[in-house]
Amino acid sequence: MSRPVASRSDISTLPSLPGRKAEYWQHSGVQRLDLAAFRPAAAGPSASVDALPAAHAAPALRVVLVNGRFNAALSALDGLPDGVTVRGLAAAPGAGVVGPVPGTLARADASAFVALGDANLDDGVVVDIADGVRLVPALSLVSLGREIDGPVMFHPRLVVRLGRAASATLVEHHSGSGACLANEVGEIVLGEGASLVHARIQDDDAATGRNISTLWVEAAARARYDGVALHVGAVLARHELHLRLAGKGGEARFVGIALADGTRIADLTAFLTHAVPDCRSRQLFRAVADDEARTVLQGKVRVEAGADGTDAHQLLRALLLSPRAEADARPELEIYADDVACSHGAAVGDLDPDQIFYLAARGIPEAEARRLLVAAFVEQAIDAVPEGAARDAVAAAAHDWLARKAEGGA
Repeated sequence: MSRPVASRSDISTLPSLPGRKAEYWQHSGVQRLDLAAFRPAAAGPSASVDALPAAHAAPALRVVLVNGRFNAALSALDGLPDGVTVRGLAAAPGAGVVGPVPGTLARADASAFVALGDANLDDGVVVDIADGVRLVPALSLVSLGREIDGPVMFHPRLVVRLGRAASATLVEHHSGSGACLANEVGEIVLGEGASLVHARIQDDDAATGRNISTLWVEAAARARYDGVALHVGAVLARHELHLRLAGKGGEARFVGIALADGTRIADLTAFLTHAVPDCRSRQLFRAVADDEARTVLQGKVRVEAGADGTDAHQLLRALLLSPRAEADARPELEIYADDVACSHGAAVGDLDPDQIFYLAARGIPEAEARRLLVAAFVEQAIDAVPEGAARDAVAAAAHDWLARKAEGGA
């Protein structure tokens, strides 16, 4: 299944990166990305368990990618129950599948990054869970990026397929050191009545890392997807979700959290489609921008003709901690049905001076008051994630960023 890596001349023939006038890309910062500066990562470098994020180093169900390639030595998959298969994408593709093959959902024309990933597919992970199987404990997916003799880029593919009434929790953790461009394309297919809690935590090198993720999710009747994406690293990061509720009674919740400082750009974009009647969705975004950072929050709900009974709501809020920081919040509804309950809202602003004054009047120093208010703002989003491994992982990463900020770090 692995395709040959393109040369630099091949890269130049791919579609140009989205320009500043491209809808949903105006503020993403990708215009300043020079693909020619990154060479394809020909092979994953050696790595040890010590390189894993602390939360994923203990023995558990774990699959590891190094520079986009499956690493069996660092993975821990001996405890998989019957009916669950986890393997590298290049190993026996198509064996024992419970849903569409890779490429069914992802569209190369969605963006230049998806086309780039298709043309340079390195490897990836395929997770298949059979009908009625409950995967416990959570499965960790750790993607490590390592610079090798200069900036590198890699293009892993994630495929997750849950059969009828299957359930699982998947926690992704993307951690890079050095100048790496990670360009992940993901596909998740949920069968009837299936349930997936899915966290994606990105904490690549805050000075030189770039992380682009495009994810498609399709949910059948009565299926439920609970997704959360957290940006705490990378000088440029974008997570783009395309979620389609394709069966009656389907539910989806997406929580996006972007924490950015320095000169970083953190982009969270979600497109949710209600294709059939009687489905429910929620989108909740929170962003914090400090120094000269920029956060981008974009959420769109499309209700197709005939999708009566849709219940869809979205709320986007961004907090600015510096006069030089910027934030964009764009909610959007596109409705072609009549009997629906839909709403959206957005707000961008500074910390409330009245709240700071209230805390100061009770003996709390201003710096501590500001810290408490920022933490409470972020905690509202964390609390919207289902209890369990996904929430714990997101909370740990977010709290670590907040602690570094409190100590004056980046």
